[in-house]
Amino acid sequence: LKPFDTDQIKFELEQYATSAELGAAIITHIQDDVLDKRVLDLGCGTGILSCACALAGASIVVGVDCDEDALALARTNIAECDVDHVVDFVRCRIDDNAQLPLRNAFDTCVMNPPFGTRKKGIDAAFVRAALSLCDVVYSLHKTSTRAFLLKRAHEWGAAADVVAELRFDLPK
Repeated sequence: LKPFDTDQIKFELEQYATSAELGAAIITHIQDDVLDKRVLDLGCGTGILSCACALAGASIVVGVDCDEDALALARTNIAECDVDHVVDFVRCRIDDNAQLPLRNAFDTCVMNPPFGTRKKGIDAAFVRAALSLCDVVYSLHKTSTRAFLLKRAHEWGAAADVVAELRFDLPK
């Protein structure tokens, strides 16, 4: 699958590639919440998690991203995996004012959101948006923000837990 082109990465959007191998490992771990489910992928980037969910048997997957270049790569990746009949994409910016009228449209959200290193609080905005749309949310975050996000999830009325600790390289 095609990752972000290093010359076109938009660091202000915190576009960090999720490898196909990491995406497959994550979705395999949560397969019960993906199989035959309606899945939302917020901040889908190049569609790696969307693709993994579709291949794992999701009934429908919708990837959401604000960057048209990323969505073009995502569409290419989805076609390459021959799951374009299961996956759709929506262009939308997720922030504190995100208005996604999709409540009850999805069972599960998976996401590798921006970590909030460029725009403070964007990671929490993604989690809040996901919780407003889905009862089950799986989200990747930096270890340094774990305690903060666990506390905020509780304040937002959600039960939260760490289900895995992963390591992957991020560009400097």
